[in-house]
Amino acid sequence: MKAEVEIRIPTEKGKKLRGEFYPPNDKDNFPAVLTLVGHRSTYKRRYYQEIAANLVKKGIGNLLFNYRGHGEDEESYSQYGFLDWLCDSRLVLDWLLKQKKVDKKRIGMLGVSMGGALAGQLLSQNNEIISLILRAPADSNLYVKVLKKSSSYINQFKGDYLLILSEKDELFPLEREKELFWNQALSSSKKLCILKEASHSLVKKEWQDEFIAASLEWFFKTLG
Repeated sequence: MKAEVEIRIPTEKGKKLRGEFYPPNDKDNFPAVLTLVGHRSTYKRRYYQEIAANLVKKGIGNLLFNYRGHGEDEESYSQYGFLDWLCDSRLVLDWLLKQKKVDKKRIGMLGVSMGGALAGQLLSQNNEIISLILRAPADSNLYVKVLKKSSSYINQFKGDYLLILSEKDELFPLEREKELFWNQALSSSKKLCILKEASHSLVKKEWQDEFIAASLEWFFKTLG
């Protein structure tokens, strides 16, 4: 029996978001994680799949999806932008919170790169999130100027917070990331993890494995 359930979530314009939901078998009231992937990325990447497969073994659900114009919908990418992907993220989080067996008081979120900027915006409207992992997050002003910066919402977050940064990130330099997302963070339960020598996209398997291990350890500790 497959661990994941394929899902299709309709948007307001009739487009269906593709994703996978990993619910623990025969368990009620389980915690769950929403994964927000990066720009031009897909939830099919190995590290997202491995995190989901290992979370569900420990009784933690995981919802993964692709924004409009991403993954199998890549051909229509140019039609969409950050505000569309924010709408997608809100729709998927709402879907997760409506699942009867999900414990609405134990929701986690994993945001990578642009997914980190989207996560920050979701934090502004959803106090159900109690555990947050960001890896190499972008700020929302990189994409749009009409929103309050995601970094401000992230810094105000009071829940459990793990920030994972790449030491040799060619897109978002380490010290800049620390200034935006760490130095002013108000969480009293926070941890900084720096992946030595790693690039932004984690092209080496050893870097991916470190990311997987750190993420699993954090969610096992804070949601398990």
